Amino acid sequence: MAQLPPQSSSAYEARWRSGAGMAEAISAALEKEGRAVLQRAQKIRGQRLAPAVAVEALLDSTLGSREKFDLQVHGKSFGKCVREQGGAVKISLLPSVITDESIDFLVEVLRAM
Repeated sequence: MAQLPPQSSSAYEARWRSGAGMAEAISAALEKEGRAVLQRAQKIRGQRLAPAVAVEALLDSTLGSREKFDLQVHGKSFGKCVREQGGAVKISLLPSVITDESIDFLVEVLRAM
């Protein structure tokens, strides 16, 4: 990369830094919990994962046991919620509860956050 013209090398710099960051994170995880990282590598072996997803899976010590719960109103389930290790929240709604009104309501609630 050092021999490339500045215009060419700058185009790859962000990707290179990202890859270097991923390598550093995996290296640190291997030092801290090597056996567990290798076990997680075996679990994802053969899957066609994006690099960032594969790194997340390798680093995720709670792989498969993230915080999950059913979404219910008045005892009736309408979906699931998963809190990822990094703090992100994913919500899945059952097809039976998805209407134009429910989507509008959900958008309004999200805008209020």
